[in-house]
Amino acid sequence: MKEKIIIDCDINPPVPQGYMLHFHIKLGRFVWDPKKLSLETQEGHWKSRIGLRGNIKQEQLQLNRDANANIFNHLLCNPEQIPDYLKEYKRVLFWGTCYRKSRPPDCLSKPPDYVPYLSFRTGPWWSWGLICPILEDFSYDYLVSKTGPEASVVIKDETSE
Repeated sequence: MKEKIIIDCDINPPVPQGYMLHFHIKLGRFVWDPKKLSLETQEGHWKSRIGLRGNIKQEQLQLNRDANANIFNHLLCNPEQIPDYLKEYKRVLFWGTCYRKSRPPDCLSKPPDYVPYLSFRTGPWWSWGLICPILEDFSYDYLVSKTGPEASVVIKDETSE
């Protein structure tokens, strides 16, 4: 019998050097099952996560059950478990965790938000990083025309143990 993999989505994830944790949506203990993840790609999906001033709307992410950096980190450490359906997109974002730079650019009145992502290219190559929706001229039309299709990872249903 295969042992269950449990991802604790309540603990704070590691913070990349030069950043600080802005917020982290706690999702309980997630029993790993790629079938319990879903992708959202519609234009309204992107707009629902970004406020008028460019800030990420934390309360909307909680309602959407957006996957957080602990699921992202699990996939980084176990790339063989990255589901094939994620690889159909140029980039998949994990909006449930948001970082800010420790020292934001002086030209900005408010530090921008960054979310983790996995990026897939042709062949076996993939990469990861943090993306700032506002500094990337983040709009659905821009994403599809300039980078190819992108998606956000969400948890389909209650998967806490």
